[in-house]
Amino acid sequence: MCVPYLSLLTYLAFNGVWFVCAYGAARGNNSVGVAAAVLFIFTSLWAKDWPSGEVKLILAAGVAGACIESSLAAIGFVHFSATPEGSTMAPPWIVALWLAFGATVSQTAERLGSHAVCKAGVLGVILGPLAYATGEKFGALSIIGASWKAYAALSIVWLVVFPALVAFNARLSLKQHKS
Repeated sequence: MCVPYLSLLTYLAFNGVWFVCAYGAARGNNSVGVAAAVLFIFTSLWAKDWPSGEVKLILAAGVAGACIESSLAAIGFVHFSATPEGSTMAPPWIVALWLAFGATVSQTAERLGSHAVCKAGVLGVILGPLAYATGEKFGALSIIGASWKAYAALSIVWLVVFPALVAFNARLSLKQHKS
């Protein structure tokens, strides 16, 4: 398969996972989103012959996402659907979505080309909060209180986390090429 088509397929499939996670969460169901994310991750890894760097990147995204989302919930900026009342732990669907996002980072970084880390920061500031706003419209989450504070925090989070994952991908790629 030609690389541009693989990138397009990955983009479309990830957006499908996002939709299934948000739709399921809005209806109180974690498992459909988790199942879609697991299928996407395994398919993505299979298509790339299971590179160890990619697995590390996916796990790093999942850990970062679990910590970030739990922190946002604990601070009181976000409440996630399909979560027990009063819980500040990131629900399974959002952690699965972060893991699936991790499976897209290497291809995204490749498509961004030179200065990928800087470009990822710009994309993160714009697309990160936009994803939460869309998720809120779906009913998958609620932004609590002064929404401008939550969206400012989300912009800062995505300004840091997406470039960090792209930089981690570059480091993993360099290690793999040296081996």
